[in-house]
Amino acid sequence: MTEISIKYKELSESDYRLAVRCAPCLVYDKKEPFLPQAIGISLFYDTQRPASLLFYHIRNNLSFKQRLKDYIEAWVMTLYHTLMNDRKTDPKPFALYKFYNNRPQPVLMTIRDKWKKNKAEKVIEYAIYYSSDIVHIYDLEHVWVYLNKDDEIIGVKGTRHGVIMTLYGSASKIKYQKKHPIVYCTPGKHSNIVDPKQLNRRILERACGYNYVGKDGVYDVQFFNDKIWKKVREFDPGKEKIREVYRKHYTFKPTFKMTKYMIPTRKLMKPWYDLMEEIPDRIIKYLKAEVLPYV
Repeated sequence: MTEISIKYKELSESDYRLAVRCAPCLVYDKKEPFLPQAIGISLFYDTQRPASLLFYHIRNNLSFKQRLKDYIEAWVMTLYHTLMNDRKTDPKPFALYKFYNNRPQPVLMTIRDKWKKNKAEKVIEYAIYYSSDIVHIYDLEHVWVYLNKDDEIIGVKGTRHGVIMTLYGSASKIKYQKKHPIVYCTPGKHSNIVDPKQLNRRILERACGYNYVGKDGVYDVQFFNDKIWKKVREFDPGKEKIREVYRKHYTFKPTFKMTKYMIPTRKLMKPWYDLMEEIPDRIIKYLKAEVLPYV
């Protein structure tokens, strides 16, 4: 695996109890075919870049041009979500405020509360592993829950296609299900939002439809080295065959009825670095069980 220089704290059982108590309540479409298979837990006490979100790691082999391209794409995606998802649902569409509030935020420990910026005492990271999303095999989404010194929730962040978003504008706006902050996961794609009204139905129906399902094959996992890729690709039948399997078995039309609730349990949780080491074998297991028998 890629070596990452980062401060890392071993998790105790009390840490896991806290992670279970503060875990987000994940809400899915009634017909969602892919649910979390494991959740990598990390606990942060100071500002650092998440090891599980390599989008924000400046790797030595990236040129300045590629780094700039990555950040431009992140900003474009942020602006896209602001204009397309919020324009029709926000009664006060402050586009510039939304763009500022939801801009890419690679640094942990600070959470925005309207125009203020609060510092958390600790942050729990939930790296949510899915065997697949509707377009590609392997999907990793993130939720960060921000706590004060009394371990009370003061904010929630999540990822949308690799971009970190502040999900709630302030702590007072956080919605809860059985004391767990609610995070809605878009049908088939699992991006994190806080209101079903933000769902872009046209785009999601297209993504879950015949022409798009499975089209990307096995996703480009950034922290896989050549040796790991060689091992995985022994079982990879290729994009076209994966696409055929997904067209036959996974094409669906989202109902946009977000009624499938899931509160992560201790059984799903493990340290992020343990989960990271398991991911190649998890992908192979999925290919052998859910793809290769139908090729």
